[in-house]
Amino acid sequence: MSERVGIVLGFDPGGKNNFGWSVCRTDKSGDKLLIQLGKTGLANDALEVVGKVQEAMKSPDFQGLKVLAVGIDAPMFWSGRGNRQVDNIIREELKDKCFPREKVGGTVQHVNSLQGACLAQGLLLARHLNEIYEPKITEAHPKALLYLLKVLKQDREINKLIAGLSDHKRDATISAFAAWAMLNEFPGWRDLYQDECYPVQPFNTPVSYWMPIPKAS
Repeated sequence: MSERVGIVLGFDPGGKNNFGWSVCRTDKSGDKLLIQLGKTGLANDALEVVGKVQEAMKSPDFQGLKVLAVGIDAPMFWSGRGNRQVDNIIREELKDKCFPREKVGGTVQHVNSLQGACLAQGLLLARHLNEIYEPKITEAHPKALLYLLKVLKQDREINKLIAGLSDHKRDATISAFAAWAMLNEFPGWRDLYQDECYPVQPFNTPVSYWMPIPKAS
């Protein structure tokens, strides 16, 4: 079985009954890479969401498949020196792609301004998943990602994936899409984490931050 055939998970930590989760199946047909939404839902916290995801993966559609990658819409690390470089990169890219300047700061917020559920539950979730599955984990930013893919005219597949989903389920599924992109190292995407000079993590959980932002020349 190809390492590209398996399960990708996405999460949107949003507090009580707003913790979005998504289980997707990734496959390959010839040279074509595929992703399909399996199940999605809401939970209260990191421990509950892991249980719901494990129950969802008992479906025959996921039998025999391994969790390969995870996307989480929450900070996976801090900077030891001021603002995170990854956030600066995304802000500048959004400005360059004509995202409304007055909304950039509110979309890509400083880590210190984020709510507790996003900060604490996202990190706890990453730790739990790493202990259980040892998957590749990427931080995700659904709103910025969707906008950038639209500008690049590469949003057809992700729009099909999230059609009809409510906010937290949608953002969890977009995070799963980011994990799929990381897994396959899509052209034009890169790991912004590699640009962070002084990353600080509370747990020894390997993480990345994949976005469709090419390296500046």
